[in-house]
Amino acid sequence: MLLLDKVLKKHPSREVIKRNTQSLVGRFHSDHGVYFVTPDNTRISQDIFIAAEDINGAEQEQYVVVEITS
Repeated sequence: MLLLDKVLKKHPSREVIKRNTQSLVGRFHSDHGVYFVTPDNTRISQDIFIAAEDINGAEQEQYVVVEITS
């Protein structure tokens, strides 16, 4: 679900020991069937990719809360 998961698959020697952030607020975007949230917190510099089955009716540019589960 997260870009980080893709990085870990490419580099299996890397692992996340503990995540500091469990949820975040940001703007929901969709672009050609790709769904992602741009975090409102400027300290988080990467977008969070969302699976299509997890968008829960979110609409373009809507503020949403994302729960990080994996």
